[in-house]
Amino acid sequence: MFEFDHLLHAVHNPEQVRMDFSDALGVHTVTGGTHPQWGTYNSLCYFGLPYIEWIAVRDAQTAKGTEFGQRVLEALGTAESAVQFALRTSQMDAVAEAWRAQGLDFDGPVAASRTGSDGKTISWRMLFPRQQVGRQYQLPFVIEWGESDEARRRTLEKSGLSPREHLYDLLEVHSVVSDIEPFQVRWSAYFATPCERVYDAGRGAGLCALLGGVRAYFWEPRRQDAVEVLERFGERPFELTLKSRAARQGFDSRHLLHGLAVQVEPAR
Repeated sequence: MFEFDHLLHAVHNPEQVRMDFSDALGVHTVTGGTHPQWGTYNSLCYFGLPYIEWIAVRDAQTAKGTEFGQRVLEALGTAESAVQFALRTSQMDAVAEAWRAQGLDFDGPVAASRTGSDGKTISWRMLFPRQQVGRQYQLPFVIEWGESDEARRRTLEKSGLSPREHLYDLLEVHSVVSDIEPFQVRWSAYFATPCERVYDAGRGAGLCALLGGVRAYFWEPRRQDAVEVLERFGERPFELTLKSRAARQGFDSRHLLHGLAVQVEPAR
């Protein structure tokens, strides 16, 4: 029912960030649009349908009045960092009904849209687990686009937002949580997708959820980079793993870009 849709990365200047990612990785990035209802604006980088959204605040007063805007402002009050990710569904009404039947707290579905630089309006609906803004992990929100995945893929390709031949596939999203036990309870309450226990010699104990073609990992803070993220920002996503589609010579496989670590696996 759920697939990984996009990662929200809170930044000060989306245009500068997209140029930095393009310079470092050779990825195709694009100017996004504005969200007047939240006081934010963005730029984007697609890996097929999954994408990174670099989100910034344009109108702080409006942003302060919304939970989404508060989350971006709260993150940027410390430094640029990933904030949250979204899960895609084509059955939002069924998800909302299931949450309601279980007595879970949530907001939505909420209709939203943005106008791109080409003047075209893109629409979607969202569903939010109700949770406090703060250092605790922000569970994903759920998004349902106004088009099917296949229609949306064609639309993105025609518009130049997502080229047919992108350089990388998005394989993994890594997050840090203080303790996997309570996190697993919170996750399982809202999402039927299993979040199973895993262990890595370097990262330690964690959980993994398969979300379409993307694996979401949630690690306890054993590795130093995860410890530092937790101490500075609280629980959140902090690293992506991309799979290169073609061999590249003299290419650095690890980057730290505006507070987000990006690990690149070579083509096999």
